[in-house]
Amino acid sequence: LHSQAGRPMKPNGSLSMIRILGAIGIIILIMSSVNFVNISLSRAITRQKEIGMRKVLGAVRGHLVNQFLVEVAVTIVLSLVFAILLCFLFKSQFTAITGLELTLGSVLNASFLITIGSVLVLLVILSGIYPALYISGFNTISALTQKLFKKNESSFSLRQGLTLFQCIISSVLIMGILGIKDQLDYIREKSVGVNMEQILVIPRSEDPEVFEQKLSSISGVISFASSQQLPVNDLNYDGRIARKPESEEVLQIESCFVTPNFLDFYHVNLLS
Repeated sequence: LHSQAGRPMKPNGSLSMIRILGAIGIIILIMSSVNFVNISLSRAITRQKEIGMRKVLGAVRGHLVNQFLVEVAVTIVLSLVFAILLCFLFKSQFTAITGLELTLGSVLNASFLITIGSVLVLLVILSGIYPALYISGFNTISALTQKLFKKNESSFSLRQGLTLFQCIISSVLIMGILGIKDQLDYIREKSVGVNMEQILVIPRSEDPEVFEQKLSSISGVISFASSQQLPVNDLNYDGRIARKPESEEVLQIESCFVTPNFLDFYHVNLLS
């Protein structure tokens, strides 16, 4: 991720891409926590009698908070197990997209488990602490008589604020995805001036004439050409310069040694 090597043998990993994907993952986790809080608060009305009865039977607020936090923790752990099962269920698709092999060892890795454990604790706190404090704070008599919730059109509740926050983040993510999709469509459909379809690139042979004779005998080979660089690579600055007629502007020349059929092979149309 931090290699400074020029022309590496294979592409380096992208630290910026990892940061972007990590940030998206964190945003999705925050949205999930907000959604969980909203659902918990909206379901609180169904638990009024339960809270009232437990308080009548001697439960204190701390016990109720612990109970709800344990419920949240169990829900999140079950979600994690389900997510891991889905990962292994779609392991072949994951490998095809990323080029990485998902193994049981990577899941049981110590650093991974510590990270997941820390995330679980953080999610329990973010998703559970406010609903736990809110629900455990129900007045006993009001909870038993179900008179806790009175509609107040003028007040802006925390639930409304969380819902608004969730909508804003969702909209930003959707717009970002649509923008990236348009960029990728442009990259795929933009004409780059050379034909790169159905072309196999291999290292140049030490005996090109013999190699070309062998290629000519293969029925699937339509044509072949050789070049010092590929059309998608940077060319070489070899120190040559050129000057435009009646101009002081000096151009530095990029060069690439090619066989005579190079332009026809790649379907390159010269401007002049």
